[in-house]
Amino acid sequence: MINRASKMEELFSVFEPYPLSKKEEFDNFFVKTYDARGTNIVKLMSYGMELSHNPYMKILVMGHRGSGKSTELSILQNELKNKFEIISFFIQEEVDTENMTYIDFVFAIMSRIIKFIDNKNETGELFLDKSDIDALYDYWFSEKILEETEFDYGEIKTGFSAKLSFLKKIIISGGGIFKTGSESKVSIRRKIEPKTGYLVTLINQIIKKVNKKLETRELLFIIEDLDKISIDTAENLFIKHRKTWLSLETRIILTFPIFMAYNLQYNMIKEDIDLSCMLSMIKVKNQNKGENTQGINIIKEIVYKRAEKNLFDDNALGFLINKSGGALRDLFQMIRDASFEALLKGHMKITQEDATVAYCKLKSENERLIRSENEIKKLVEIYNNPRLLTTDDTVMELLLKGLVLEYNGERWCGLHPAVEDFLTEKGKIKKEQKSV
Repeated sequence: MINRASKMEELFSVFEPYPLSKKEEFDNFFVKTYDARGTNIVKLMSYGMELSHNPYMKILVMGHRGSGKSTELSILQNELKNKFEIISFFIQEEVDTENMTYIDFVFAIMSRIIKFIDNKNETGELFLDKSDIDALYDYWFSEKILEETEFDYGEIKTGFSAKLSFLKKIIISGGGIFKTGSESKVSIRRKIEPKTGYLVTLINQIIKKVNKKLETRELLFIIEDLDKISIDTAENLFIKHRKTWLSLETRIILTFPIFMAYNLQYNMIKEDIDLSCMLSMIKVKNQNKGENTQGINIIKEIVYKRAEKNLFDDNALGFLINKSGGALRDLFQMIRDASFEALLKGHMKITQEDATVAYCKLKSENERLIRSENEIKKLVEIYNNPRLLTTDDTVMELLLKGLVLEYNGERWCGLHPAVEDFLTEKGKIKKEQKSV
């Protein structure tokens, strides 16, 4: 277990950007940030799942990378664990998200169901019989969707254990293919696509049988990392082929790319979804560019939960918080980089000099993400008008890269401070000091 840092050498590990998942980590490090964010998405999702009469409820969770979605979803799991049988996973564990299609996504869900059945079967917590998995087995066995070289089909035996074992081999072999860029992946998709609807029907049959055996606690899927996929992949999954996976007859909560809220067809997605919620950044500035004291104090509390106050010069920490724009992942990265700088110089605490070096590194990384004059033009427009919430590809790209940050409450966008500084240096924008 990671404990609160009391010396410079411990800052690097305690500020690793991992979600809080263990009870001890929550007890030591968790800070409630809902007032500063503008909403309590855990309560929102919990009430949605508990109060809705829809047994197939679908929820989208939006938020920038590093905003704390995984931690909030861990809290949600803890709240719902006695009411639902939760299957939670990161999509990157199952498929190659760089080239993912809706077929890969459906396969990933099927894989997790098979793994769930296998685990529960081994522990004696769930008793299915051969007839419960026959249809899914026949789909993969008779169609021979995977190349015959993968299995010796002639040696496959009957019986529940044998058929479950075969399905486990399918998901292991198929999962390996879907996580690579091989030609085999294209071939499998080509074979599955004409019968994707039938595969979803078979998955629904399995879900129904599992839920019946579970009796009081039905399945709930929580799928993460879908907020990190590319624009093309997101449009394929959430727009072009959303009806396919939405027809899965089970409850699903999944992270959703924030940039898709600026897609022209976002309203169509919302019509098919039961609930969408946003975990915004913690505001360190207001729309008028003045400091947001509440947000800054909340982030200081987060930092001081993880490290002793005497490890930071007050001005240095305030500087890092302001330059993070409220993005905790960026703040943690800068603290780690600054701690290295402090160690190299023999400093007992992070000084302004150390903080400046760390920020310059982050600023350079953000500068390299600005690719065109069109992006610069849009960034300047957003700086001058934070409520310029246009739906276009440029805004989507800027949100995807974290150059623009969206905030809840009055719903407005701001430039990442590193981008503001870069554009100021280039003479593209003129900063004005404004009061809170």
